[in-house]
Amino acid sequence: MKKPGHLLVVAGILTLNGTYLLTQRRSEDSFGSLWEFPGGKVHGDETPEAALIRELREELGIEIRVFKPWQFVSHAYGHFHLVMLLYHVTAWHGEPQALASQQAKWFSLNDLKNVAMPPADLPVVQELLIHPLEDVVADGC
Repeated sequence: MKKPGHLLVVAGILTLNGTYLLTQRRSEDSFGSLWEFPGGKVHGDETPEAALIRELREELGIEIRVFKPWQFVSHAYGHFHLVMLLYHVTAWHGEPQALASQQAKWFSLNDLKNVAMPPADLPVVQELLIHPLEDVVADGC
């Protein structure tokens, strides 16, 4: 029996005025139409930090300026094992837009409890409910 492969991804936790930014996956993608924290795969010899900068530029059209490691999630799906490195993004330039997803939307912490998300994102919401992240003011937002 073949072992499932590992997939390393990064995600940014952006907060503004007590809300958290999520993006909605395209309906044709796996976990289609579910909401997630923006980010994506780490490619080849790319560092996780470089992947985060690239992914948020590609997905949201923003240039992140200040970010720090926050948490990680390890989740076994049937056909692969996901390791997601989460970063708290505290400063960025530009207004986030849905460039690579159906939409991007700011959710209150309370609303996050009721948003349909992939299984790997659920522990992130649980952690945020216990330890909310501090709001920041982004340059250009």
